[in-house]
Amino acid sequence: MGVLKLRATGLKKDLEEISTYLEETSEHLGAFEVISESKDYPNRDSKELRRYFEIRFDSELMDKAD
Repeated sequence: MGVLKLRATGLKKDLEEISTYLEETSEHLGAFEVISESKDYPNRDSKELRRYFEIRFDSELMDKAD
């Protein structure tokens, strides 16, 4: 088991889409799970936002998914 902390940057709709994708994929594969997701934070001088994800994964199960 491992834990990753990811930072995603993009438009609000893009962050929503990746959040949904991660949740649906984790349910389907079972090889990882999103254990936390932050609120959106504004980026300076940009329309983009950032959001942080913490993901727990099982590399053995991920290898089997290939």
